[in-house]
Amino acid sequence: SEIISPYEPEVHISGSKVYLKLYEIFKDKEEIFMAVQEAKEAQALSRRNSQAVILEAEAMIKAGETSGLTGQDIKTIKELFSKAIFLDPMNVFYRIEYNGFLLKAGENSEAIHQLRKILKIEPNFLRARWDLYKITRDKSQLCYILARRNEYKKWKAHPYIYNLLFFPENLLKGIRLPSCQE
Repeated sequence: SEIISPYEPEVHISGSKVYLKLYEIFKDKEEIFMAVQEAKEAQALSRRNSQAVILEAEAMIKAGETSGLTGQDIKTIKELFSKAIFLDPMNVFYRIEYNGFLLKAGENSEAIHQLRKILKIEPNFLRARWDLYKITRDKSQLCYILARRNEYKKWKAHPYIYNLLFFPENLLKGIRLPSCQE
């Protein structure tokens, strides 16, 4: 049997995830506080652990859902996302999560910047194209999605690819679809 050490960042990352799940179930602010503390402890043990940084940002965002975010909270969350992206620059999932936060915070120009970086890393990330279309109304993004939206079905057995290609059809309801012929 293996001994679990409190000096391993993974122990605290797991703890943070558990507290975030408990918050989702019970909506107790104490769970958010504990999730942040566990994420900070993991970061203290390993300065290069991007997952711990993201967990702290996620916990702060969840805390803001119940009590609102201050300007300082927004600044801190942006710094956390920037740090996680610096530590893992090719992680498109950190960037798309950051993008969602930026959109909610009304920072569209930074969101567009992040979306373009995502598409440089992974051009088939349809969710990023959709978010870019929503902000810019760039028809070429919507046409790209329309041309590839059914491809995801064959990739369900491959979660990474499925998450990149997945595009919920219900987002297209109520949108006048453009003619995409060149």
